[in-house]
Amino acid sequence: MDFTTNAKDFIARAEASFNQHDVERVIAGYAPSALLEFYNEGIHDTFRGIDAIRRAWTFVFVNFPRFQLTKQLVSADPSGAIVNEWNGSFDGERASYGLDLWWLDESGAVTHHKVLGFGHVVAYSSWHAKVRWMAIHPRLSLRTAQNRRRLLS
Repeated sequence: MDFTTNAKDFIARAEASFNQHDVERVIAGYAPSALLEFYNEGIHDTFRGIDAIRRAWTFVFVNFPRFQLTKQLVSADPSGAIVNEWNGSFDGERASYGLDLWWLDESGAVTHHKVLGFGHVVAYSSWHAKVRWMAIHPRLSLRTAQNRRRLLS
């Protein structure tokens, strides 16, 4: 079996265990000293070691009990790097999007996992997007709006 097939199986197992909110199945593939990083809405959090990773996934499932997603393989490198994108919803109503970056050792255990998430994806033209952009980048928001009208309309 080639690495791409193995990577697709890996992603399918990750999706199934996540959607079941089964912390023990989620963490079963991590190496004991693995690193898990979350980048969500510009906020970064790091968890090192299986106990910290268990607490992190428990926190996610307790706080987002309706969180379901689908994963699709984007890229798999035989050196052990896998990228998948995911689509889902934190609350069962609003769209979420993200990427998982995985690094596996020779045995197939996850040594590093970055979760890049966008918890509430909205169209650029929506007022939610404009308010969010203004809150995060107040100085750039006016210039961006002017240039968007000038260059993209």
